[in-house]
Amino acid sequence: EIIALVTSRGQVSDMLSLDDVIDLVIPRGGNALVSYIKANTRIPVLGHADGVCHVYISPSATIENASKLAIDAKTDYPSACNAM
Repeated sequence: EIIALVTSRGQVSDMLSLDDVIDLVIPRGGNALVSYIKANTRIPVLGHADGVCHVYISPSATIENASKLAIDAKTDYPSACNAM
């Protein structure tokens, strides 16, 4: 029950060989990094190469709150991999 943060690309290849001790990899990065990880490990990978580009707004949300949520999802940090 350990969560580890990999902070450099050099650590990635070392980590990907640890399929006997790592249960899941959740990459955060661009298309090239996510694709590299998926192609170079037997560890299950939660992620995809193009980011998460959608947002769910409940039908019970008010128009005001739905608008704020949609605008924030795109404009708060638009360079993030999961920006809408």
